[in-house]
Amino acid sequence: MAIHESCHLICVMGGKGGVGKSVFAANFALTLMLEMRAKTLLVDLDLKSCGDQNVITGLRPLKTVADLANMK
Repeated sequence: MAIHESCHLICVMGGKGGVGKSVFAANFALTLMLEMRAKTLLVDLDLKSCGDQNVITGLRPLKTVADLANMK
């Protein structure tokens, strides 16, 4: 996957469930967006979560990762 030179990819990972990865990722994305005025895309690829970012952010996704994978 090619990423433009002005883009940054940041991954948030943890060794087990319940350590706050989703909450940290949501707060970090919000901080980048508001404080740094950066265009920000938050993608939750945790297969064991049940859509935590929907609950944390209160936002409904326009597309899911499955939708993006099936794009032609």
